Amino acid sequence: MWSTSNFTESNDIYDFGILIMEIISGRIPFPSHHSQPQAYIVDWFKSMISSGKISDLVDPKLPKKPSSIVLKRIILLALWCVDLDMNPKLKMEDVVQMLESNQLLFYKEHHIAMDSFEQNFTP
Repeated sequence: MWSTSNFTESNDIYDFGILIMEIISGRIPFPSHHSQPQAYIVDWFKSMISSGKISDLVDPKLPKKPSSIVLKRIILLALWCVDLDMNPKLKMEDVVQMLESNQLLFYKEHHIAMDSFEQNFTP
């Protein structure tokens, strides 16, 4: 797991993924009794996606619900940010570019991940 005492770009990207998950879901990253704080929200998020409960991820208190395509993009970005295999390859400028463009939907290295995500995505 990532150490919060080390300030690295990989840690910043991982934490940004956690922040996205918090904003989308309206949940805190961990219950007070949990020993690995970030693992709780990441595991919960992944389990909701794998069980096809994408619409349950979105906080009903959000002022405006994102469109399906925007929701897909931001969820996928959050998952990539916390993916321990993908994260070290990401740079913050890549994350920003993915947020600003449609590049996220066509990211070649992870086309298979997107296909799998598409199969489970039913907002």
